Parts: sequence; C-alpha cells; structure tokens
Amino acid sequence: MSPVRASTSLPPRSLSTSARPWRTSGASPPKAGEHRTSDGALTLAVREAGALAGARLTAEEGGLRCELTSAGPLDEPALAAIRDRLSCRLGLDDDLAEFYRIAAADLAFRPVVARLHGYPKVKFASPVEMLCWAVLSQRTRMPVARKAKQAIVTTCGNLVVLDGDDLWAFPELDQLLALGPEQLLELVGNERKTRFLHGALHR
Repeated sequence: MSPVRASTSLPPRSLSTSARPWRTSGASPPKAGEHRTSDGALTLAVREAGALAGARLTAEEGGLRCELTSAGPLDEPALAAIRDRLSCRLGLDDDLAEFYRIAAADLAFRPVVARLHGYPKVKFASPVEMLCWAVLSQRTRMPVARKAKQAIVTTCGNLVVLDGDDLWAFPELDQLLALGPEQLLELVGNERKTRFLHGALHR
C-alpha cells in the first residue's frame, strides 16, 4: 500500500515568532532524541485524532512547510489536529511581542535577546505527555525517566520510518488508557509512580 502524503503550511502567530524550531526542539532532556535534523529540515512523528504521520518541516516565507507521510488516511480533522499540535509544540502560536518589548529595556539581557531572537520555547507535544513526564521524572535521574518514557512510547507502537530514520510519536490518551496497571508497572518500574500515573490518566 502506497503511503499517503499531504502538505500544509504552519504560519507563526505573529512576526515576533520566527520559524526556526529545529534549533531548540528536542534539546531539553525530556525531548532528547525525539527528532532528526538534516539539510535544513526537522523530521519527527506525530499522532493526533487517531492518525499517525511523519512530519518533515522546512522553513518557507511566512512560516514552515510541513510535508506529512502516513500509512493511513489523513482526513481534514486529522490534518487540523496535527497542524494544531505541531504549531503548539514548535512555539508558532506564541506571541512574543510583549516579551521582546520588555527585554529591549533590559540592558543586561538585550544582547542575549539579540543573539537568540526568534528561538521558540521548548515544549511538550501535548498536556498528556507533560503529565506523564511530571510523574516519571519526579525525584528521578533524567536517564531513568527517559528510559521509562521511551518504554511507554515503544509499547504503544507509534513508529514512523521517515527518510530512513525510526521516529516515535507520543501516545494519545486512549492508547495510554489501554495500558493496565500491571503492564504500566512493568514499563515504569516503580510502584508509586505507576499508581500516580495510572490514577492521573484515568481521572
């Protein structure tokens, strides 16, 4: 079966937001290794509205060009959800005009702003991913928390192969709810965290 392809644009909310997401996306410990960069493009996997796709993002005038590849259908609701999720993750929805106005009056901070102008904030892809990381990383070394997170991601099976790279998308809530307490304990490796995570997901 031939892959389904779709193309869309991701414009920033305002001129204060630049389209340079791959400079920082994934640079924080929770997001390390979740994307690839090559030849001016950022590639990552995303799952929204039940659709799993690989996204290849490149800069274009007025924002980002997003090329999506999926093994399944990409209807308009799925495309809209994917656009929304990527725009949020890459900081394209942020209006930083007020931040830059205040920073311009700070003599010490002004050179930093000039050097890093347009860089987006590092974000989690979704509230449910942020919730999971908050539980997994509590009083835990980063490598251990990342290992537990990757175990959950791998178990849910959201794998996309794009440009020869294996890319994993964080699960949607319905996929996480399908994990029983015993299976979640095996993945997380900590009874207390498993209890908190399972309880939070089912609230």
